[in-house]
Amino acid sequence: MAIESEIQRKLFASPVRWIETQDAILSSETCERIIEIAPSSILKGMFKRTIDTSYKTQEYTLLSPRQLLSSETDTKNIYYEHEAVALQHEAPIGAHFIKIVEPSQPSPGSPTVEEIDDQAVRAQDLVIAIASRALKKSASEIDIMKSIKGLAGG
Repeated sequence: MAIESEIQRKLFASPVRWIETQDAILSSETCERIIEIAPSSILKGMFKRTIDTSYKTQEYTLLSPRQLLSSETDTKNIYYEHEAVALQHEAPIGAHFIKIVEPSQPSPGSPTVEEIDDQAVRAQDLVIAIASRALKKSASEIDIMKSIKGLAGG
C-alpha cells in the first residue's frame, strides 16, 4: 500500500510535458491517426489547436491529413466499422461466378512502350504542389508569376 501511494504521489507531483509530447508525436510523418482513449476529448482538442497553429504547413505536405479520434465520439472510425458494413453489402449471396480469361494476342496496331529518362523533381513543382493544396486549387490554377500574397487574395 505504501508503494502504491508513493507511486501515485510521484505521478501527480510530476509536471506533464504536453508540449514536448505533442511535438514528438506531430513531428513524426508516419503518425496518421491519433486516438485519445478517455471519457472526454480534451487532448484531441489540444492536438487540433497545436496542428492549426504550429504544424499547419507540415500537414499540407502529408499525403492525407492526420485523423484526430476520440474513443468517446469516434468509435466507428477507430474500429473501421463503416468499412466492414460496406464490404458486407458489396456482393449479394450466390453471386460467385468464375470467369475464365484467355490471354489476348496483341493486335498488330498496338502502341509500343517507350523508355522515359528519370528526371529530378524541380523545386518549382514542389512549391506549386504545396501552394495548390494550401489554397485548395488545382496546380493549373496556380500562376507562378504571382506572389503567395497575390495567390491567397490578400
